[in-house]
Amino acid sequence: MSTADAYKREIAMLRRRFAGGLRSRREDRFHSQETFAAHAHLHRTTIGGLEQGRTDPRLSTLLIVADALDVSVAELVAGLPVPKERKPPPPAPRKARKRAQRKK
Repeated sequence: MSTADAYKREIAMLRRRFAGGLRSRREDRFHSQETFAAHAHLHRTTIGGLEQGRTDPRLSTLLIVADALDVSVAELVAGLPVPKERKPPPPAPRKARKRAQRKK
């Protein structure tokens, strides 16, 4: 298994765990994603993407969501593990790869 695959799997698990906690908190305070989105001044699809684990929130979005739920960011992410895998570096640009091949 490649490092990229392990990274993607771990991030997907992290998103699912965050999504579950967010949805639970949102359902405790708000009837629907639409109501919560309006309260937070965010688009409903942003809330949906977070609750389905499809997207990573930006720092500004985390702050807005935490404020709208009346919790701290620390409470919002409590219990989530720090990823052990790191994102692999992007492939070298095509020119650099060609130069490296010529040197061999």
